Amino acid sequence: MGVRNRARKFLLQARYASDAGGDPLSESLDKLGLSARFAEPERLWIRDLAEAIERNRPEIDAKLSGALRNWSLERLHLLARLILEQGLAEVLYAGIPAPVAIDEAIELSREFIDDEAASFVNGVLDKACRT
Repeated sequence: MGVRNRARKFLLQARYASDAGGDPLSESLDKLGLSARFAEPERLWIRDLAEAIERNRPEIDAKLSGALRNWSLERLHLLARLILEQGLAEVLYAGIPAPVAIDEAIELSREFIDDEAASFVNGVLDKACRT
């Protein structure tokens, strides 16, 4: 598993812990051992992406809501929503090409949810990235 893949998984887990536990995301990153588990470049990438998601959540969620059909973000499985936000943020704020970010989000969905969620994430992110 590549370092960027591990970074994506780590950020997803920290965001889940933060959302479920009510802790600030920066605290969850530290509690889960960001400094001990990643070298400086990856730590910066994780923190920068986390901050971009937090700072731009209204814009991210608006784009995702526009890509959802017969669903609202509030109805989504928590992990699916977090994966969608993270994938779109990679495209919008981290300079990751849409096909790469979508593929990585699909893999996170398969690993942490199931194949059906992966297909759903694929469709929503593809549409959100094109609008």
